Amino acid sequence: MTKDGLLPPLRHVFLSLILFRVFLPLLATGIGAVAGMSYLGLKFLQNQQQQVVQSLSRIVDHHLDHGGRILDAVARMAEASGEKNLQVFMKSTWEAYGYFDTLYQLDENDNIVLIMPPEPNYAGLDMSNLPDFKNVSNKNYSISRPFISVRTGAPTVYLVRKLAKGGSVVGELNLGVFQKEIDRISSGLGKDFVFIMDQSGTLLAHPDAAQVKQQTNLSNLGIFHSMLTGISEDFYAYGQEKVLGSATRVEKTGWLIVNQLPLSVFMVSYAWIFALIFSASLAIWITLAWNLRKRIQRHFIAPLEQLSRSANSLAMGDFSQVNTLTTIPSSFAELRKLASDFQAMSSILHARETDQQSAHDELEIRVEKRTEELFVINNNLQATTARLQQSNQELHSEIAERRRAQALLAQKVVEIELAHTELKNAQSQMLQQEKMASIGQLAAGVAHEINNPIGFINSNLGTLRNYVTELLDVVDAYAGCHSCPPQDMPALLGRIQVMKQNIDFTFLREDIRKLIDESMDGATRIKRIVQDLRDFSRIGSSEWIWTDLHAGLDSTLNVLGSEIKDKAVVVCEYGTLPQVECIPAQINQVFMNLLLNATQAITGQGRITIRSGSDADEAWISITDNGKGIPAEAIARIFDPFFTTRPVGAGIGLGLSVAHGIVKNHGGKIEVMSQEGQGSTFIIRLPIRHLHTT
Repeated sequence: MTKDGLLPPLRHVFLSLILFRVFLPLLATGIGAVAGMSYLGLKFLQNQQQQVVQSLSRIVDHHLDHGGRILDAVARMAEASGEKNLQVFMKSTWEAYGYFDTLYQLDENDNIVLIMPPEPNYAGLDMSNLPDFKNVSNKNYSISRPFISVRTGAPTVYLVRKLAKGGSVVGELNLGVFQKEIDRISSGLGKDFVFIMDQSGTLLAHPDAAQVKQQTNLSNLGIFHSMLTGISEDFYAYGQEKVLGSATRVEKTGWLIVNQLPLSVFMVSYAWIFALIFSASLAIWITLAWNLRKRIQRHFIAPLEQLSRSANSLAMGDFSQVNTLTTIPSSFAELRKLASDFQAMSSILHARETDQQSAHDELEIRVEKRTEELFVINNNLQATTARLQQSNQELHSEIAERRRAQALLAQKVVEIELAHTELKNAQSQMLQQEKMASIGQLAAGVAHEINNPIGFINSNLGTLRNYVTELLDVVDAYAGCHSCPPQDMPALLGRIQVMKQNIDFTFLREDIRKLIDESMDGATRIKRIVQDLRDFSRIGSSEWIWTDLHAGLDSTLNVLGSEIKDKAVVVCEYGTLPQVECIPAQINQVFMNLLLNATQAITGQGRITIRSGSDADEAWISITDNGKGIPAEAIARIFDPFFTTRPVGAGIGLGLSVAHGIVKNHGGKIEVMSQEGQGSTFIIRLPIRHLHTT
């Protein structure tokens, strides 16, 4: 339901009706009329501008066409007569017409043969650096791009007519006549002004002649870009103001002629018309509103306000104002009927008010009695409710305490499980880190060993490709002998012999064999490295087999070649050694760890000696280095996990521990002899036959 306070007063309703039904339609009609007049005026202005630019375009075309006809006459004379007659004709033409600043005759190399007016210093001058020419459709002459003449300071173009016998005649045509035409047009157009641009936007004529001499470029204007899309009228910014421009292109050259008018000049006249219509509409609305307001106040507002005051008194219980309704001034039967009905309603309400007051007094007595009875019952209920609330609070507290204890216990269990899992993960990661470090060193060494032969193989293949290309050219020449006539055969064989001499055929045959032999040798080296790496790793093999330990040592040394050769010289003193039953990949891992340890213990250039032999039922391998040795107090701990004598970050101390574990699993042992500062010896002892073999 809408509240009375949100409803507008009656006078506002009437004023709104006048505003929206009279004033605004009247104003809208005026604005529409102004808009229509503005549109028609705009079209008229655009037509005027188009007439101006079209007229100027015809003048430009005529000027260029007339120059072309004069130049064509000179060209026909040059084609029909000798140089002497041409010079006389060029002089008479130049003096009679005065149309060109300069006339030239050029030979086929664009050198000046004749010039009018005569300039002896220019004879033979190369004119090939003339500005770019643009061919004109259906014409036998060309028009250059405009430029500023050094002699006249005015825009100028060259008209070029090619001669049938070679060479050309050139006329230097001054475009200053366009500036005069622009000045004449601008003086009669008032606020309009016209200018001419070439196809790149550079000014050729402008009311401000200084801008023409400065070769100002106006290609950033909106009308320039609009003409590229075929739109010849546009609104755009020129300097600090908005303008309306119309343009057309010169048919022969593509130059642009623009006529523009500041938009403020066009709008000011229509602004006065709009202001006049708005002022008249406002005056009419104010007069109607003032007159209507007085009549509404007298015939509507005053009677209704008196009726409202009587209603307010009635709402407050004051029925004394009811009889005054008969004195309400009203010019309408509807308002008088409303006052009469309101008075009858007030009488009925007065009678009902009296009856309700009597009933209210009786109800007051009954309510007071019932209240006393309820007060006693309420006291008993409050005591019972208090006891229940206390018991409920105690029960909630006990439940909450038990839940907290259960949650704490569950949290402790989870923390213990997480700690156990993290400890196991840490142990696994440390072992994996040592394995990955060994693999990383191994991969780096293998990559280095393989890259060397691959490098010269790649170089040889590039050279071979060039040799083969040259040889195929010779082969193709020989193939041509099958279809060559006998009389041409000696010449063909001679060309083939020249080709063989050019490519040094004898050297090519010898060098190809050398390159192929070198490449095959490199491939063999790569194959051997890969074979050694496969023998070293024995990927996927975890079986106990009879193995030649010398072969495993050789494979490991080949794989670690780049790691060791820069630090030490390896001396192998192998003895007689039977095959040993073992897991080859694991034993190779032991060799690698001990050799890397020996290499890292050496500072500068050292020596590593490998010896082998057998005693009764066991085989032994010793690896000796002349490195820095191991302190006596550390020897007892070198096989402990994570123990290392190297600096922090140089290893985690698992290499010897892993090697010791592998040898122990094979039923063997590792012995250590070391003296600090002199070097170390590690002896691996393995049983020849695995003890658990049945």
